[in-house]
Amino acid sequence: MSRLADIPVSQRPHCKGRAIIPSPGVPSGTALVYPAGVKADGHRTYGLLGTVVIIFVVLPLTRSGQIARLIGAVLFSAIIFWGLWALSERRRHLNVGIVLMAPAFALTILHHLVESRSIEVTWLITNGVALGFLIAMLLRRLFRTERVTADTLSSAISGYFLLGILWSFAYAFLFQLDPDAFRAVDSGGASDLFYFSFVTLTTLGYGDITPVSDAAETLAVLEAVVGQLYLAITVARLVGMHIAARQST
Repeated sequence: MSRLADIPVSQRPHCKGRAIIPSPGVPSGTALVYPAGVKADGHRTYGLLGTVVIIFVVLPLTRSGQIARLIGAVLFSAIIFWGLWALSERRRHLNVGIVLMAPAFALTILHHLVESRSIEVTWLITNGVALGFLIAMLLRRLFRTERVTADTLSSAISGYFLLGILWSFAYAFLFQLDPDAFRAVDSGGASDLFYFSFVTLTTLGYGDITPVSDAAETLAVLEAVVGQLYLAITVARLVGMHIAARQST
């Protein structure tokens, strides 16, 4: 989102291509100006973050049966749906997200009704692509904003969690292609690889699950590096925006 500006209405004779959005708490005769098609900041990412947290509670239960695993898969789809709704600044972003998400959601149901390795691999690919698009939109929003708000912090936290989920899809895809790519992963794999992804992202490295193949090792190294870079760059960005806001007041 471009820079916000408080402009008295009387001094705005021309605002072509912009949406004038009255804002509570702003003096009378003043409006916040956004580029056309861009949403005002809200609290939509709270729901995204809440859904991600629910995944951490539900996923350990997905080993217990087919229905539980289906619920876990649907929650993954819910993350992407909610994220698209929360982060789509323009209609075309939402349309692209829907095009990516529609086959992913259909495969979510299908691969729990039909036991097929090819369907599961396709499900992992489609969900991974949709999740990657969601992360790209979230980062775009995070690094275009100029104010640190609770919604900004929620976006930053959600982005970190979504990176771990994205890598768990990549590990699961690799596991489908090569079951020996990881040591100490059971035949189900999904919960173990979800756990392994976040252990790697946070660089804990317990060592109970280890990558064995070259591809698995490369993915693990990339995740650890990306995780640290995300934290360093995001924290620097948030602190910089906060300092700039304090100096301007």
